[in-house]
Amino acid sequence: MQPGKLQPGEVVVDSIIRDDLNQFARMVWDTPEDISKSHPQGFEYIDLRGCLAGFEDIFGGSIEEKILVRDEYRIAAQELQTARYHRGAYVTGQPGIGKSLFLVYLLVQLLRQGCKVAVHDSSHQYYVVFTFEELVAFYPLTYKTPLATGGSMWALSDSSLEHNGAPPACFFASPKRIRLIQATSPEKQRWHEWSKQAKAECYVMDIWTAQEIANFACVRPFSFRAKPKEMTSTLLDHDVQRMVDLEKKWGGVPRILMTYLQKSDQQIENWYHHRAKVAIRKCQNMVQSIVDKSLSEGLEAPSQFYFCRPADYATSSIDRTEICATVPTHTICNILGRALQELSIAIRLEFFTALSQLSDTRQAAGFIRQALWDH
Repeated sequence: MQPGKLQPGEVVVDSIIRDDLNQFARMVWDTPEDISKSHPQGFEYIDLRGCLAGFEDIFGGSIEEKILVRDEYRIAAQELQTARYHRGAYVTGQPGIGKSLFLVYLLVQLLRQGCKVAVHDSSHQYYVVFTFEELVAFYPLTYKTPLATGGSMWALSDSSLEHNGAPPACFFASPKRIRLIQATSPEKQRWHEWSKQAKAECYVMDIWTAQEIANFACVRPFSFRAKPKEMTSTLLDHDVQRMVDLEKKWGGVPRILMTYLQKSDQQIENWYHHRAKVAIRKCQNMVQSIVDKSLSEGLEAPSQFYFCRPADYATSSIDRTEICATVPTHTICNILGRALQELSIAIRLEFFTALSQLSDTRQAAGFIRQALWDH
């Protein structure tokens, strides 16, 4: 495609966005080392500096300059290319773990394999098509011709919580030659209808490990204690350790942990103590909503007490097609145990019954019961 020349049916977009995405596509194909880089600490990350504006546009502003390549991303990218997911998948999990960022990683991998890929973010009325011949083209959602020609295609759709996201463009799921991968919060209205019609499978992504949180802090240093020119390795190392300490207490969700960086430990604990009784009363509803993949924004605060994880996550037979609820850390278990002291026996019974019904939450129930007795 000649630079600046529109394809039939294309929409006009900002030239900066078009240039950024064309530059990204060229780097993936011609100089992949400019996109995928190795950090001195021994992990891989995707560097989008120089083409960030384009990604902020098609992914609604939720994209970082540097994206840590998690093992979860590698596993998911391999699994989603198997026959099990030939009808597509909705990728879900705990809010704030980087499902949108996974789509960027998957896009890079698919383009390297020579695949034709369409990308749609639920905040836009157009989708973007990446092909080796044409680089990048932008089409309105009503224009289906590019999706019905040129053989098989992947479609990546971001319906994440930040965008107040809707389900993916409906016609993405209709042609059998299109493998649609949707990143979504576990909110039923976003994934249920299209996946039911397309017979697409669920893929549950797990929360972050302590090592991944440390790597994330290395890639995206956050020192709020000094101006950029005054930052030193000591300050950045301190931020890495701070993130690891926060993960141990509050669980491996980067979006949550980043909001805690400028708060003291006491401020964070007070936040949990003030909301623990609400989380206890909503336990049964919350746990069932997680298992049913039907969370709602009204349950946002309790979702910091109860996390979504793949079923049987602690075993070798992890099930990525089912989701389970868990209380992520001993610290949160202790806070819930202390809060239970001030609640009635009936509420305690209802709470422990809800946790004991599912194998993945029984262990947490034991920790919380012990905390209740200890206090």
